[in-house]
Amino acid sequence: MKGVRIERNLYDLLEILFRAKYTKHRQELLEQANLTLEILRFPMRLAKDLQCLKVERSRVGTSLDRSAK
Repeated sequence: MKGVRIERNLYDLLEILFRAKYTKHRQELLEQANLTLEILRFPMRLAKDLQCLKVERSRVGTSLDRSAK
């Protein structure tokens, strides 16, 4: 069941980011995207810790974070 919530939140995040891309007033949408990311972090880490998520997959986000800096 957690996977369904994670997936729904990921799709919500994607939608928010697309909306932000095509508007001049991005601040509120980007704040909403940030909140959605915060909400996703806990279940993603929990899934990794419970070995429901392969470690290699969770490292992709980490490497993307590093390359964006």
